[in-house]
Amino acid sequence: MQWLDKIFVNQSFQKDATGKTLFYPWGFFGKGYLVENEAAEQVLRRFIRVSEILMLVGVIGAFILNPVWGVIALPVSVGFFWLALRKMVAKQKLKIAKSSKYSLQYLARSISYKRLVLVILSLTGIILLAIVVLVAGAGDPDAPFWSMIFALIVFVPVLIWSVYLLCIKRRQDGK
Repeated sequence: MQWLDKIFVNQSFQKDATGKTLFYPWGFFGKGYLVENEAAEQVLRRFIRVSEILMLVGVIGAFILNPVWGVIALPVSVGFFWLALRKMVAKQKLKIAKSSKYSLQYLARSISYKRLVLVILSLTGIILLAIVVLVAGAGDPDAPFWSMIFALIVFVPVLIWSVYLLCIKRRQDGK
């Protein structure tokens, strides 16, 4: 599952100036933790991987069954992740890193996505956003308002992020 590691797991880990591994479970929204050894890093990587799979399957499954359930499933799954993360940080005895600021420049340098993957991700975001706008614009009474808002909250950042990564990849390739 290398694609899952590239999209979710690897972005949670960075190296500081001294070469030590920092763990950012909330990306640039939270503080970084200093990971003392390789074994702890592997445990954390496995934790992030399993958590992301469970959240994706849970939220997508809930949306398929009922869009309202999907709107409810996202904050519930994030809440469970937060509780499990607190337990994991305590179990691994992680300390908040002194230089705990997340580096977007580090992330940009470490991008290993293929250009085709980024183009497909961007096009998928555009298509999904267009579907949401068309359904909302059609005034479909069966489409719950909150599921439309949720879809916009999810699809717009994915679209912006994929286009941003595509621009960085383009600059890296010199095109």
